[in-house]
Amino acid sequence: MKTSLLFAFLLLSTFKSFCQLEMGQSKNKAVIFLQVLEQNNPRWLFNEKYGKYGLNEIEVKKYNAMYYDLKLRTDAILHFIFEEGTYSYRTTEFPHLSAEFVKGKFDEFYGNTKIGDYYFVENYQYFNHIRSEGNHAVVYFRKTALEQLPTAVTKELDKRKDEMESNQKQQEKAAIDFHYINQYHDIEEFKAGYTQKAFPEIVKAYLKVQKEYFKKDGLFSDLKALYKVKLSQREGSWAYTGSTKKIHSNTEDFQLRHFSDLRFEFQLPKVTTEYHGRERALSIEVNLLFDLQLDRGEIELKKKKGEIKFTSDHQLSEEQEKYIESQLASYEKGNYKIGYQFGTISGMDANFIIVNEL
Repeated sequence: MKTSLLFAFLLLSTFKSFCQLEMGQSKNKAVIFLQVLEQNNPRWLFNEKYGKYGLNEIEVKKYNAMYYDLKLRTDAILHFIFEEGTYSYRTTEFPHLSAEFVKGKFDEFYGNTKIGDYYFVENYQYFNHIRSEGNHAVVYFRKTALEQLPTAVTKELDKRKDEMESNQKQQEKAAIDFHYINQYHDIEEFKAGYTQKAFPEIVKAYLKVQKEYFKKDGLFSDLKALYKVKLSQREGSWAYTGSTKKIHSNTEDFQLRHFSDLRFEFQLPKVTTEYHGRERALSIEVNLLFDLQLDRGEIELKKKKGEIKFTSDHQLSEEQEKYIESQLASYEKGNYKIGYQFGTISGMDANFIIVNEL
């Protein structure tokens, strides 16, 4: 949608009314829009003018209108000109303002896009040209066409367009770089093989954390589940968060969690890249697959004179019984309730017990 910064400057109170008009638009569409505009603005005076080939202009008169950027009330007459069946250009007369006054305002607000006597807007796609006609200011607003401009203006215009395109490319590159810097990166992009190498240490840390929460969670049933796990670390931070996605599980009572506490047991490496001439830390993520094949439960036993007697029913294997006995080697005689976990996480040993004295 083409708009005119001229109207944002001179006709702030009515600019939105005209913003749907586009130069090159068919005359029929432009006329329909202006007719609707007339119905909605009874204080404006609309006048259609005809020539040899039919309607060639719609004139809009506004009296004692407030122009906020000019900080005054004044009159204006707008001329919407039609040529060869299309909306061609627009002029705005200010019957009580001199061309010098209006040029001074344009110099103040649009001097940075001025070339010669032309004030360009919308990335140089349009221009405003101020003339003195009948001792008052008339502003011509047209679509930029090089053949209508002086040679010196077109040369400078080409130069500025090249600079603008160059700046735009730099900005686009900067935006891409900024996005790259601020997004999360799979650590494998920078440290190939890291995930596989670090996985045993990650599981070891997870088991330590899991053991601390094991009794609190009160989950002593068998678990056969597969989870996707993502560890995410923001740039420059040693802490990280963990998120999980369940692929399948034999129980709805269990949720893989507590990964945020891993940071106290296992540190992710820092990954940096060069950005604007200096090293910049990147946000990283580590993607894991946790295949949990765990037999879990509770049993009661009695330790007396170095011997252990299991006093509750169980289905532990001889090897599992020996594991529990080895873990109780340093305990005094007494009665104990044992929470146990036997099995693997992605093929790695995940055995531990929780000992509670009865």
